[in-house]
Amino acid sequence: VLKSQDFVDVKQDSPYADIHLTPLPKLSKLRILNGS
Repeated sequence: VLKSQDFVDVKQDSPYADIHLTPLPKLSKLRILNGS
């Protein structure tokens, strides 16, 4: 089970505000952050 800390960076630090509603694997989070 993913915790909020696994995708809180996406919620706070990227324009993908809606993504916080969907638990993302850390790898997906990193890909999104690196792709921004």
